[in-house]
Amino acid sequence: MMNKIVETGKKLVEKAVKTRRWLMCAGMCAIVEMNSMVCYAGSEGDKAAKKITDKFGNLEDLVLGIIGAAGVIYLAKSVFEFASAYQSSDSSGTNSAVKGILGGLMMIFIDIIIAFLKKS
Repeated sequence: MMNKIVETGKKLVEKAVKTRRWLMCAGMCAIVEMNSMVCYAGSEGDKAAKKITDKFGNLEDLVLGIIGAAGVIYLAKSVFEFASAYQSSDSSGTNSAVKGILGGLMMIFIDIIIAFLKKS
């Protein structure tokens, strides 16, 4: 009974990692593409360009929200992995979980990171 639960948990974690990777790649590609389109459309200075950039701003907020939500899930998973690895004195697992925690925090604060990068 316990083995089935563990195997199901492992499968769910694998699916979550694959989904996170896909979301990160898709989100970053969308943000980079939106930024280049916004710069191009914003250079015209007319009302049509403003409408386009507003729509991309909404899309950017949506993508960043999805990445942030996935970051919360990934952070929770990494915290549980850290606790498990720490309890079993697994230094390799602990290091991996710490990297996961940092990755989850980066995903949560991605909007702040991108705002900082836009200013630079």
